[in-house]
Amino acid sequence: MPLYEYYCAVCQRPITILFRTMTQAATEVPLCTTCGSDQLTRLVSQVAVLQSTGPAGQSIAAPNSGPTAAAATNDPQALARAMQTAGAGREMGNDFKEVAARLGKGESATAVETSLRKRVGEKMEPH
Repeated sequence: MPLYEYYCAVCQRPITILFRTMTQAATEVPLCTTCGSDQLTRLVSQVAVLQSTGPAGQSIAAPNSGPTAAAATNDPQALARAMQTAGAGREMGNDFKEVAARLGKGESATAVETSLRKRVGEKMEPH
């Protein structure tokens, strides 16, 4: 069940909407859960990365590693490496693979996001 975050232009609040299926998320027009408006802008959610523990409860991942830390450095190739590490051994889908490959070639995260949003008809708007 996908969760999507939106910003409502009418009541100026961030909201989260739970969809039952990916098809529902792709086909239904989301409505603000506070005011009922359909003037919503989809936000990019933060990614949570679970860490495994090794012997004696030590964390396997470094404390400042992962996609969020890599994005903070503004280094697209570091972000691509962090994404590949986070997705290792799992099928993450074609969009994930495309983003990681484009970042790995040095394209900025903002440029990747902008082109993906254009592909699905969303606008890049400041919040």
